[in-house]
Amino acid sequence: MLMNLVRSYFLFWPVDCSTEPDNNQKRRHQRKLWPAKTEKNMKISLRHTFLLGAIAAFAGSIYATPTLYLESGGTWVTVVDNGSGDVNPTTGQVTWVGTIGNWTLNVDTGTTFPALGSLTAPQMDLAFSANSSGSGGALWIYFSADGFGPTNSGINASLGGTSTGMVTFYTYGGSSNSLVDTSNALAIDGPLGGPSFSGNAAGGMINSAGLYSLTDVISINAAGAGYTSGDAILSVPDGGTMALLLGLGLVGLSMFAGWRKVATA
Repeated sequence: MLMNLVRSYFLFWPVDCSTEPDNNQKRRHQRKLWPAKTEKNMKISLRHTFLLGAIAAFAGSIYATPTLYLESGGTWVTVVDNGSGDVNPTTGQVTWVGTIGNWTLNVDTGTTFPALGSLTAPQMDLAFSANSSGSGGALWIYFSADGFGPTNSGINASLGGTSTGMVTFYTYGGSSNSLVDTSNALAIDGPLGGPSFSGNAAGGMINSAGLYSLTDVISINAAGAGYTSGDAILSVPDGGTMALLLGLGLVGLSMFAGWRKVATA
């Protein structure tokens, strides 16, 4: 969509095709030429203003790639949205069902844009369910997506479920816009114990003028055989960013329309 907009900008912007006057004409009409050149410069300046506004308004068109990662006992499983191992056909939702390490009957689903939230007000929902064998151990579940932003807001994180072990919810924001970038810790819920648990955390300001990634991490620790199921949600309120971008885009479009009318009058 953005590329079509940029293409139309170059194709349909009025072009001054007048020839440059010779020296006699320059001297004879010098006073008339300056206003024309000023108008031409203003057209060029407004052309760039329009393009920058349009790019800002549609910057969110680069969209996220949700991915699930699971690790237990040194064994890793990676599941990309609509890729191998994803049993959920919905774009923006990744579901894996299987066994890893001492954990059986795993059913894990990560949901984000475009199925949930938006690029400037993202949400990351990670639903998980797993049974541990007699030896127990640790299970790590990561859900990560990129292409979010720009954003200037705090975050909210909530966790709830049931477990015979201990559960911790970690949230991260990555300014590199790379999956599983844990350089910026946002909030931690837990460790929380069962049989039922719930927790909420707020904070972890995201102030990014560009694109960034988000990562949910669930850590489950079991001493032996047992079960764990729950849901973890990370949400980032819009904070007025979308209204600002739309305003920039509308300003650019209105200026373009006005000067196009002047140029064709």
